[in-house]
Order: sequence, then C-alpha cells, then structure tokens
Amino acid sequence: MKNSYLILLVASILFSGCTTVQKVNKLEAGKVNLVCVVEHKEVRENVLEVIKEGLTNHGVNYRVVPGSYQIKNNLWYPTVQPEQVAGCDAVLFYVANWNWDITMYMKFANLWMTTPDIKQRLGDASYDARASLNKFINARAKILELVDGLFEQYKNPGQPTVSKVEPAQNNVSKPLAPEVKKTDSTSSGSTTDKLRELQALKKEGLISEDDYQKKKKQLIDQL
Repeated sequence: MKNSYLILLVASILFSGCTTVQKVNKLEAGKVNLVCVVEHKEVRENVLEVIKEGLTNHGVNYRVVPGSYQIKNNLWYPTVQPEQVAGCDAVLFYVANWNWDITMYMKFANLWMTTPDIKQRLGDASYDARASLNKFINARAKILELVDGLFEQYKNPGQPTVSKVEPAQNNVSKPLAPEVKKTDSTSSGSTTDKLRELQALKKEGLISEDDYQKKKKQLIDQL
C-alpha cells in the first residue's frame, strides 16, 4: 500500500483587532526548478490560475498534480501521493477562504512549499485579513503579491515548462461566485447581486442558516 504524504496547516484563524497581517518566508534562489502545485478543489478555481500566473511571471516551471485537502477541527490535512510529485524540486500547497461583510472578501490565504518528501518547509507566504476596512482588497493582486514575495529571489523570468494534469473523471469542481473587487457598499453592486452572492455562500456551506437569514434581512431592509 502506497503511503500518502501528510502535512498540517491551521486554516481557520480567530480574527481580532483592526489590521491585516501578511508574512512571507521567501525561497532560496536557485534551488527550485520544477514545482508541483497540488490542486485544491475546495478553493475557487481562479486562485490556482493566479498562482500559475505568478509562477510564470518568475519563470518557474510547474506541474499541477492531484491531491486532497480535508478539514477537521479547523485544520487542513492535505495529502499527495509520492508518485504524483516525482521529479519535482518542491511541492506547493495553498488555501484561501472568503467571508461576507456587506460584500464578499478574501479573509485568509496561505501558500506554503516543502521538499517532495514533505520533511522540510522551503518557504511560505500568508495573508490574514482582520476586522478592518482595508480587508476589502483585490484578491487576485494579493495572491500575486504572495507569490512574488515567495519567489522574490527568482528575478529572471524565462519561458517556463508547464505540464498539465488531466482532471479525474466525474470530478467536477464546485461552481464559484465571481470575485468581488469593490471596496465599499456604494460600489459593490446592486442589492440583487448581493443577495445572489449571499445565497451562493449559503449553498457552498460557507455561512450558516442563521447568518444567511440575518444578512438577507439587512439587505432587504435597504430596499
């Protein structure tokens, strides 16, 4: 029986205060030529696309490989089979969570890289949005910023080699609501759009029934 690689990441953070926290432990230069990116199907598809864009910007070769991410007691447990990461110099895992406050915003994102045997962490970059007005940021730009910080030493973009992995049969990603880039209630779209976003959050299990009804009433009262 083949062994699975297992690493542990705290994926749920208790947010307090009024600031955002961003931390980056960058990679050493010249030690990573091919990165295996372990796809996280519970995260919005565009997150993976932005990560790939960031790797391309730094001339880093990558290969997207299948894996699994399970959450238990507010902790993420990603696994990947050894044969999937064979030939890679590093493995990249990622998580990103969205929340609702007038509109949707990215409240947490983390990228971390390990050696293929998962015994050594090579680098990581995280973003933690707390209860403050500046949490309404452009998620795409922020993820690119995390990738840039992680690969800061890789300054010479080339033409990266990309190896794509065909999706498994009958493995359909969850429909994703469009990314919201507005920064205040007056520019975040109509109340109808907000109601649709709220319903999508409930459908995906990201908010409880009580939260859904409370936010729904607030939006309807604004009409």
